Amino acid sequence: MARKISAEEILESTLPDAEEVLRLQREAAEQFTGSTQEWSARITEINEEMMAFMRKRAESNQALLESMIGCRNAEELGRLHSDWMQGAISDYSAEMQRVMELYTNSLLLPLQAAGSATAKTAKATSGKSGTRPPAKKRPAA
Repeated sequence: MARKISAEEILESTLPDAEEVLRLQREAAEQFTGSTQEWSARITEINEEMMAFMRKRAESNQALLESMIGCRNAEELGRLHSDWMQGAISDYSAEMQRVMELYTNSLLLPLQAAGSATAKTAKATSGKSGTRPPAKKRPAA
């Protein structure tokens, strides 16, 4: 005759080990905290990059205006404006690429690492961690 399995035995065999869950949660919290600090530093780096770019563009605009004041004819004015416009397009394109690289490398990667640790914890708490040995069988009463 088959032995009757108690609800307690079922729970013991399916629930993850509490120590393992706590360890994984602690690991996720540590990674998240580290990621948050790094994220903050990277936001500052991105802001500094953007401010430096704006300063550079303002200087370029000022130089254009000073050059335009000294123009003697429309042809020279058109050439100055055309050169300035090509430079602006090139500068904005390069800056967009730099900022996107900063976002990708500095912000997304650390957050993905924290998400990975959180996923491990979620997996462990769902009873699928595979780290806990099967429950001990109790003698039949």
